[in-house]
Amino acid sequence: MFRILRQRLFGQALADFRNYCESLNPTSKQSRSSFTPGRPQQWIKSGCNFQSGQRFKIFIPPSPMVVKPGDRLNNFCQRLAPEWDSAILTAYKGIDWHKDHPMFQEWCVMVNLGEANFYINSNRSFNLKQAKAGYLWKEAECYRLTDGMIVAYNARHWHCTQVPPMQEKRRMSLIIRRWQPGWEEYICDYIQRLPENWNYI
Repeated sequence: MFRILRQRLFGQALADFRNYCESLNPTSKQSRSSFTPGRPQQWIKSGCNFQSGQRFKIFIPPSPMVVKPGDRLNNFCQRLAPEWDSAILTAYKGIDWHKDHPMFQEWCVMVNLGEANFYINSNRSFNLKQAKAGYLWKEAECYRLTDGMIVAYNARHWHCTQVPPMQEKRRMSLIIRRWQPGWEEYICDYIQRLPENWNYI
């Protein structure tokens, strides 16, 4: 359900990775999802709109919402999650209880920058109403994420992240995922005609 990987970033490698993430300027794009309104984020390689059913769309370059990974980042992600399809860089104060979109495969890898508390609950029988009512806290496992830590977890379990106030300006995370088979049919084919400053996600 959750494991800390042996690899981690420290020293100059950690500083270089933070500088690279900041160069992507995730605060220039904000989520329009009803669940994460205003969350600063940047999709890498491919991304989605988190909708369901026929409204679900996947974006790939040249979409203005997605950037291509450079060779260094691509190799880094490939080592952590072979045959990876999508990564999202976020800079935020935290996120409430949720499960990842079912179009993503269950396991993902997170590279953590700054400090945060990560909670995960193995009981999948809870629904969103119960999650909002606070029922998930009782059985939740808590993990302290430190600067440069790399973890893997099953994102189809309920999970959330809380960031200490002193860490809010430094907290970022890169989450690396794989799509489910058949994801290509959801690629949005009109996105390149949208203006460069148009943010849908």
